[in-house]
Amino acid sequence: MPQPYFSKAFKNLRYQKNRWWQAILLLLFACNRAGEQKSTNSSQLSAAKQYFLSIAFAPEYGEGAQIKKWIKDVRIFVPDTTQTQLNRELDNILVELKPLIGEIRIYRVDSRSKANFMVYFGNASTYVNTYAPEAEHFVGNNQGLFWVHWDEKSAITDGSMYVDIERTGDVECQKHLLREELTQSLGLMQDTQQYPTSIFQQNWTCNTTYSNVDRKLIQLLYLPAIKPGMTKKEVINLF
Repeated sequence: MPQPYFSKAFKNLRYQKNRWWQAILLLLFACNRAGEQKSTNSSQLSAAKQYFLSIAFAPEYGEGAQIKKWIKDVRIFVPDTTQTQLNRELDNILVELKPLIGEIRIYRVDSRSKANFMVYFGNASTYVNTYAPEAEHFVGNNQGLFWVHWDEKSAITDGSMYVDIERTGDVECQKHLLREELTQSLGLMQDTQQYPTSIFQQNWTCNTTYSNVDRKLIQLLYLPAIKPGMTKKEVINLF
């Protein structure tokens, strides 16, 4: 820390006659202390911002984790429109997301060639074979899953998700998986046990609504000041 260095410097300068150097050193010390007072500790943040840090920066990624988010429109294609309730639920979720994600748009398109995000309702094997071969080792224990790619600047470029309607028989639980995986694919990629009614709740739930804190997290991620590639420290300082 700078303080011991400055303390030692002050001690050595007691015997110097040039008071200008003492004044300069005092100024540097004052600036350093002001900077320390302005630095933000995560414990000083609001509960929502602390929750944001735990969701946007996964603990297993370490302190080097970076913000991942879309900076271009999310164009969604659903190959199976026969799942009436899930398709209707998707439309409802998109309506809820639109005012939360800032300048980008999120909407459905009518062909795979126009899409940069696929939403599949079906089974794990078809999802892996057709849409996300990289997810092969993860679908076995997940009845809902998303898979996204990002560029060298950590901006999400494309992806997919699925809801396993064979292993998940309850329609409300299917809707929950749809909402959770789609929301996490926006860049809020982790679960915690902190808020029981949050869409990011780690324990199994069939919650089909966003809590107030969920909406706040989505809004925080899509603030223009939050950029892809930002580190946890940079976001804390911004907050």
